[in-house]
Amino acid sequence: MIKNLLKLIFFMFIIFNFSNCASIVSDSTQVVSVDTPNCKGAKCRMTNSEGVFYIQSTPGSTAIQKAYGDLTITCEKDDFSFTSIHKSKANMATYGNILV
Repeated sequence: MIKNLLKLIFFMFIIFNFSNCASIVSDSTQVVSVDTPNCKGAKCRMTNSEGVFYIQSTPGSTAIQKAYGDLTITCEKDDFSFTSIHKSKANMATYGNILV
């Protein structure tokens, strides 16, 4: 009986002390790199529900605000244009926030 009570107290201690760690370790930005192998020097625009972000010349990287929605990337150079949509997915820190 006491052993079970100690386990419960320990479990509650862990939950209360570490329940917010996902919010602390999770960052609101993410670095995205774009490369256009057959079209070097393209200008790219990345759009999600948090804003619009640019890469002036590929290959290149920029920090974007994380969002729950998809990321649309459109790259252009001269008369060429290409758009790709990248599905949003939750990382493990998000699941930690759900537990809170």
